[in-house]
Amino acid sequence: MVKLKALLTVTFAFIVGSSVWNTRTLSRTVVTNSKGIAESPRQWEQNDKVGPKRPLATEGTPPQRCDYTFDDRINNTFYDDKCWRKYSVDDWRHREGGASRALFDHGAVYLKNILEHEEAKALREYLVGELSPKTLDGEGYYQGNYRNGTGRYDPRLDPRVQEPVLDALNKVVERLRPTYERALGTRAILTELSVFISCDTEVQKAHHDVCSFCCGIADSFKDRLHEVEKIDREKNLAVIKPSHYENGDCGSIYTTIIALQPTTLEMNGVTFVYPDSHRYFSWNPVSEREEMIDTILEDDSLERCEAPLNAGDGFMYNLQTLHGGNKNPTNSARMLLAVDFRSEDGPTGFPVGGYDNTDMFPAAALPAKEKTRSTKCSSLRCVCMGMNSQRCKYSSGKISLLDFPATSDEIRRIVAA
Repeated sequence: MVKLKALLTVTFAFIVGSSVWNTRTLSRTVVTNSKGIAESPRQWEQNDKVGPKRPLATEGTPPQRCDYTFDDRINNTFYDDKCWRKYSVDDWRHREGGASRALFDHGAVYLKNILEHEEAKALREYLVGELSPKTLDGEGYYQGNYRNGTGRYDPRLDPRVQEPVLDALNKVVERLRPTYERALGTRAILTELSVFISCDTEVQKAHHDVCSFCCGIADSFKDRLHEVEKIDREKNLAVIKPSHYENGDCGSIYTTIIALQPTTLEMNGVTFVYPDSHRYFSWNPVSEREEMIDTILEDDSLERCEAPLNAGDGFMYNLQTLHGGNKNPTNSARMLLAVDFRSEDGPTGFPVGGYDNTDMFPAAALPAKEKTRSTKCSSLRCVCMGMNSQRCKYSSGKISLLDFPATSDEIRRIVAA
């Protein structure tokens, strides 16, 4: 009996040890929590060092990294947040010029109900079924390192074949048309249509989506100093006046982010933004962008906004405005619809969309050397924001405000033309 117990003990220990080893090497197959949700992506990435390169389906359904349960609540106390009170426009749908005045002044604006609650809910439900199984690596799923350094997925959306996406896009464009037209012109070009999916992610550093420090503005503003509010040569900083962005000769790009579920700093993280930071530029060129950003954020007059959003709420910001994604330490998926428009004469060569937008937006990789654009506004160098230039895709832009509202057949015809 003693020998039998010893044998059983050894056998049990071997099984447990094998299970632990199997968990470390084959976690894609078996490791789930009580809800059947796969272990955190960080654990998966650690296991990737020794495990297989593709997930193995269990009973035909691959494990998921995020919990896509929808929180149906609407919390009106969200709008008591200081940044909702200070940087929002209540009647933006009916005001002449929409929310453009706030965009010029602050470079960011919060907007209620860009999509109605039920519209946002329906779009999320569609996207969960369409995209969530594809946020895994391997054959039959999105290829390569689709998850960025903070753990976010940026799947592209294609209104040619995704009717619920096109329906939502038509609504967004029609409601924001006065804002787009005043800020970007009647022929503004669609340059990105994506959904950002985050769960168990790290914080994203504050950044611009375009390079504000690559050239310095001393040369281009030497004859337009009336547009400059102040110059700090010791810090190599210049702050331009908001009126600069009302100049129709200057190309601009604006992103609209729409929450597809309630989003708070405590619950699943929020996108943070620094209003007014769109006016900060380097006076002379700099080599270290992050150091320059740190210098800007030392300015006590800049406010970090982390306002909560109900489903369908969102905000617009100038791509010069400093922003970033807060940490989402939970398995609850934070899904944000992202729509970018640029002015027709905007900066050709803007790096656009996730990794995979080239089907919708014909593009070509620029050579390693910079491409120069000259306008009445300034001369800017189009750069690939620290990425390998051969991997960076540049939009040529074909779909404009004039094409909306659009059908999927019309979108296909425009892209194919």
